[in-house]
Amino acid sequence: MNEALKQSLNLHTRLTQVDWLVNLAENTLKNNQPPSEKSQLAAFLGVANETRSARVVVNWVQYQMGRGGPPQRFWKDSKLGDQVKADIEGEIRQNAEATAAQVYGPRPTEEQKSEVYIRLIRLYAGYLRRWLVALPPRRQEYHQGNRR
Repeated sequence: MNEALKQSLNLHTRLTQVDWLVNLAENTLKNNQPPSEKSQLAAFLGVANETRSARVVVNWVQYQMGRGGPPQRFWKDSKLGDQVKADIEGEIRQNAEATAAQVYGPRPTEEQKSEVYIRLIRLYAGYLRRWLVALPPRRQEYHQGNRR
């Protein structure tokens, strides 16, 4: 087996061992309780899937926080945007660097680290979307009084 294929399989294996990421997404939603607007997380997942840059994803969240109406209520008023940015720039980045070192050796290239980082962000975005659907509907009741 050539080295590139071996690394690819090792990366796939590491990325399937992500209970910590599922838990991070769950806790992020439980602690911030955004209104139940599934389209916002679908759009977030779309942005994550379309780019190879973590900065693009964080920039998109920041943009949504600055908008008015439903995007602002979802991302800024609920504090979800701040927490998602903190998750991406903190725990997810750290785990991406550690995973890259485990897969590619002690000194992975920036490209290798970026590949792992964006793949973890994509998984996180998907888990957030699933948790928004799965968690109890009290989030929606909580925010109905806050509609503008």
